Amino acid sequence: SPSRVVEDFHAVRIIYAASCAAPTDPVVHDEGGTTAAAVWVPLDRWARMAWSTGARVLLDRHLRDLVHSGLVPR
Repeated sequence: SPSRVVEDFHAVRIIYAASCAAPTDPVVHDEGGTTAAAVWVPLDRWARMAWSTGARVLLDRHLRDLVHSGLVPR
């Protein structure tokens, strides 16, 4: 947890892929909760961020699918 206290969490893992010419900061209504730190991650930075092993595997696979579909440039 953000407070480093062991809590009873469940995970909701959602991956969004989008293209935006002029991105802005996301609006998050969960003040103080774990989603309060939600951010858009630029494609060129996500690989340098810390992810759990499972999340990294899913993100790698998702990116390959996006490149293969033509939605993301190679």
